Amino acid sequence: MSAGSDEAVIFGLLERGEVEGLKRFTPVGFDWSTCGGVYDVPALHHAILEGVASSGLATDQTPLINAIKWLLHSGADPRQIRVPLSSRRSYTDFTYLVCSPEELSEISVPLAGHSAVSLVLELHKAHKFSVPAFSSTARCAFLDAVLSAFTTPPSKPQEKVTVESCLLDRWESVLEMKETHNVTFDTADGEVTAHDLLLMAVSPVLKAMLESSMKEGRSRRISVKDASSSGVSLFVEMLYTNATRTDPDYKTMLDAIDVAHRWQVNSVACTLADALCEHITNESFIPIAEAAALKELDTLAKACAVFATKSEQIQAMLRNGRIPPCVGRLLGQPESTDSGRASRKKRRIF
Repeated sequence: MSAGSDEAVIFGLLERGEVEGLKRFTPVGFDWSTCGGVYDVPALHHAILEGVASSGLATDQTPLINAIKWLLHSGADPRQIRVPLSSRRSYTDFTYLVCSPEELSEISVPLAGHSAVSLVLELHKAHKFSVPAFSSTARCAFLDAVLSAFTTPPSKPQEKVTVESCLLDRWESVLEMKETHNVTFDTADGEVTAHDLLLMAVSPVLKAMLESSMKEGRSRRISVKDASSSGVSLFVEMLYTNATRTDPDYKTMLDAIDVAHRWQVNSVACTLADALCEHITNESFIPIAEAAALKELDTLAKACAVFATKSEQIQAMLRNGRIPPCVGRLLGQPESTDSGRASRKKRRIF
């Protein structure tokens, strides 16, 4: 790794916890499994080791924790094992000294074969056994903060419970009683119907529309001309059973997510966003990543960031500037100020 290489700059900024610098100088589509730095490990591993090594120097580790959170947001995977069993280094252990009131201890942890998560757990265990007052040390606080960043979801997860299949069958039967439906959605290619009581129970937006004296409330018809009937049907099906008997493509799922987000039915939007992670391809990447960025679907956004680091086609699009700005920001691409200035007309002063 040469002194002026991208890796050298990134690892150097990472040691200092310079998040803004990382945002500015990290190339779009950077492969976060790249090994570098003094420890010859990936970026997440490097940040962890730097934090442990410097925690005994009474330094504030908040910038480094923030840098780790940015790495996670940019696609670095804490589960990925990239440290080879036979490292290029002359040794494969991370060793540091710990001063306690009782003695001076040396702690040594093998680096080979660890993911970032397992490395944190191994350091935690080794430190706990070596330092009696472990729970009060700065290193303990740092490792706990890193583990929290790894394990805390970006948004509050929905509580999942197990239900009998007969309950889903019952609600599916209610959905299929179309002769009792009293609300119609006029979509781009057909009509979709549902029960007003359910719609008002799950969506404050639909409740306000259906209870108002405006045309939606009077006619019980809601125009959704920018969405497909398949997308609205999937949305309605998810309202009744949180499941589907169809095999929707990513465009249908995006339509369903769009109306769910528009009508503030977050449970449906999040469930479908999680399912959409499996549909990310080079073809679908742009519309899915745009939805993730604009609707703040954190799990889907992270999946897009991880996919982008592994796709040569997406990396080429990033380099050539063929990525929408919101997707570029999602992938950590710095915003261009020059283009903004160029598009503004010159001011005339009279």
